[in-house]
Amino acid sequence: MAELIRVKCTGGVLIITDTQIIIQLEKPKWLGGGLIKQDTLARSLITGTHTKVHATNGFMDFTFTGAGKELAAKLVRPADAARVQAVLAETT
Repeated sequence: MAELIRVKCTGGVLIITDTQIIIQLEKPKWLGGGLIKQDTLARSLITGTHTKVHATNGFMDFTFTGAGKELAAKLVRPADAARVQAVLAETT
Protein backbone atom coordinates (compact mmCIF):
# COMPACT_ATOMS: atom_id res chain seq x y z
CA MET A 1 0.00 0.00 0.00
CA ALA A 2 1.95 2.98 -1.29
CA GLU A 3 1.01 6.38 0.14
CA LEU A 4 0.36 8.84 -2.69
CA ILE A 5 -0.51 11.95 -0.69
CA ARG A 6 -1.01 13.10 2.91
CA VAL A 7 -2.67 16.46 3.68
CA LYS A 8 -4.28 18.09 6.72
CA CYS A 9 -8.03 18.55 7.03
CA THR A 10 -10.45 19.31 9.86
CA GLY A 11 -10.88 15.58 10.51
CA GLY A 12 -7.14 15.15 11.00
CA VAL A 13 -5.16 13.91 8.02
CA LEU A 14 -6.43 12.81 4.60
CA ILE A 15 -4.24 10.01 3.22
CA ILE A 16 -4.68 8.61 -0.27
CA THR A 17 -2.88 5.38 -1.06
CA ASP A 18 -2.98 3.26 -4.19
CA THR A 19 -5.74 1.12 -2.63
CA GLN A 20 -7.48 3.22 0.08
CA ILE A 21 -8.76 6.61 1.16
CA ILE A 22 -7.98 7.15 4.86
CA ILE A 23 -8.88 9.91 7.31
CA GLN A 24 -6.88 9.69 10.54
CA LEU A 25 -7.20 11.70 13.70
CA GLU A 26 -4.08 11.59 15.86
CA LYS A 27 -3.17 13.08 19.22
CA PRO A 28 -0.64 15.92 19.06
CA LYS A 29 2.94 14.80 19.59
CA TRP A 30 3.19 16.98 22.72
CA LEU A 31 0.41 14.80 24.20
CA GLY A 32 2.27 11.61 23.41
CA GLY A 33 0.97 11.08 19.89
CA GLY A 34 -0.95 8.02 18.82
CA LEU A 35 -3.99 7.24 16.72
CA ILE A 36 -7.38 8.34 18.06
CA LYS A 37 -9.63 7.41 15.14
CA GLN A 38 -9.28 6.12 11.58
CA ASP A 39 -11.89 5.83 8.83
CA THR A 40 -11.06 4.02 5.60
CA LEU A 41 -12.70 3.30 2.28
CA ALA A 42 -11.24 1.03 -0.38
CA ARG A 43 -10.70 2.95 -3.60
CA SER A 44 -12.21 0.08 -5.59
CA LEU A 45 -15.51 0.62 -3.73
CA ILE A 46 -15.78 4.38 -4.36
CA THR A 47 -18.95 5.20 -6.27
CA GLY A 48 -18.71 8.98 -6.08
CA THR A 49 -16.47 11.90 -5.20
CA HIS A 50 -17.96 15.29 -4.44
CA THR A 51 -15.96 18.49 -4.03
CA LYS A 52 -17.02 21.85 -2.67
CA VAL A 53 -14.96 25.04 -2.87
CA HIS A 54 -15.39 27.66 -0.16
CA ALA A 55 -15.65 30.98 -2.02
CA THR A 56 -14.30 33.10 0.83
CA ASN A 57 -10.95 31.35 1.28
CA GLY A 58 -10.53 28.78 -1.52
CA PHE A 59 -10.42 25.83 0.87
CA MET A 60 -12.06 22.62 -0.40
CA ASP A 61 -14.18 19.85 1.04
CA PHE A 62 -13.87 16.34 -0.42
CA THR A 63 -16.57 13.72 0.14
CA PHE A 64 -15.94 10.13 -0.94
CA THR A 65 -18.89 7.70 -1.04
CA GLY A 66 -19.11 3.96 -1.56
CA ALA A 67 -20.25 0.72 0.07
CA GLY A 68 -22.87 2.61 2.09
CA LYS A 69 -20.15 4.72 3.69
CA GLU A 70 -19.14 8.37 3.39
CA LEU A 71 -15.75 9.89 4.19
CA ALA A 72 -15.48 13.68 4.42
CA ALA A 73 -12.23 15.63 4.40
CA LYS A 74 -13.20 19.23 5.09
CA LEU A 75 -11.28 22.47 4.75
CA VAL A 76 -8.29 21.20 2.79
CA ARG A 77 -5.91 24.07 1.97
CA PRO A 78 -6.07 25.31 -1.65
CA ALA A 79 -2.53 24.17 -2.60
CA ASP A 80 -3.11 20.77 -0.97
CA ALA A 81 -6.53 20.47 -2.63
CA ALA A 82 -4.93 20.95 -6.04
CA ARG A 83 -2.47 18.14 -5.24
CA VAL A 84 -5.32 15.86 -4.08
CA GLN A 85 -7.25 16.53 -7.28
CA ALA A 86 -4.15 15.76 -9.36
CA VAL A 87 -3.60 12.45 -7.55
CA LEU A 88 -7.26 11.47 -7.96
CA ALA A 89 -7.17 12.36 -11.68
CA GLU A 90 -3.98 10.34 -12.24
CA THR A 91 -5.12 7.22 -10.49
CA THR A 92 -8.80 6.90 -11.44
